[in-house]
Amino acid sequence: MVDDVFLVHAGDDIIYPNHGQCINELITHYYKFKPKAVFLYTESVHPERYGVIVGEEHDGIIYVQDVIEKPLRPPSNRVIVAIYIFDKEIYNALENTKPCKGEHQLTDAIKYLVRRGEEVHAIKVRGKRLDLGTPEYYLEALSIFVEKNR
Repeated sequence: MVDDVFLVHAGDDIIYPNHGQCINELITHYYKFKPKAVFLYTESVHPERYGVIVGEEHDGIIYVQDVIEKPLRPPSNRVIVAIYIFDKEIYNALENTKPCKGEHQLTDAIKYLVRRGEEVHAIKVRGKRLDLGTPEYYLEALSIFVEKNR
């Protein structure tokens, strides 16, 4: 029987140079601690462009107290990297949140879990997050790959 746990990976986030290692750490952490959700995070000079994390950090793990999608005034510079592990409870959380502009936000569902008292963790990325979500960032990522592979 499957234990109703799954990984969600947005196509516009890559961790360089150790993408696979970060995913393995995420999986290992999930099976060790069994939070309702666990995802990667990094620090950003432009946190207003991302989902921002509020919580207590200990040894590279944030015990999440809140997440805010693209806040005008970010309460921290710690941001979500869109690679997550969820258990089936995320479906209930999505059903109990309202769509924003016709789209359900994972950050709203994660916030719902936190407010219900569920454990949600964030693990610090080991490496550099490459954001492929805009042409500017995509070009930056390509230049890193080209430079490193010369």
